[in-house]
Amino acid sequence: MGALVDPKHETLAQELGKGSTQAAAYLAAGYSGKNNNVASVQCNKLLKKHPEISARVNELKQIARDQIATSDFMGDIETFTRMYLEDRLFAQQCNQPGAAVSATNGLLKLYGLGEETVRHKGGIENKISIDPSKLSDKTMEELLDARRRSDSQSG
Repeated sequence: MGALVDPKHETLAQELGKGSTQAAAYLAAGYSGKNNNVASVQCNKLLKKHPEISARVNELKQIARDQIATSDFMGDIETFTRMYLEDRLFAQQCNQPGAAVSATNGLLKLYGLGEETVRHKGGIENKISIDPSKLSDKTMEELLDARRRSDSQSG
């Protein structure tokens, strides 16, 4: 299909393809809306009127999926840590607490933390649960540092 002829339509498709909300994508494409609700409704109407925009969004998402599938995505733990930390920071900057918590959960899983069974030297097993939304950036860094130290001592 390729880029759409109308530059506003293409920008809208690009923004939606990146995961922006309809309101944010609509405004980023140069359209105006009284508020986010109006912009979202207007965007929805535009998408219904111009199905080629939705087709382009699907095309862009497929291109992104193909790039991930074909890239050498087997990075080291530091690469994934950096990605999660960048995602977390971006989510916080965008005032998206749910996305920030998701990135934090990814970090915790990456380092084997979160809700899991922890084996202590004495053989005692305790189930712990960490609520990532209550962790500060400093605490996250401390957890990651502790996990790195633990991994280096056991490996």
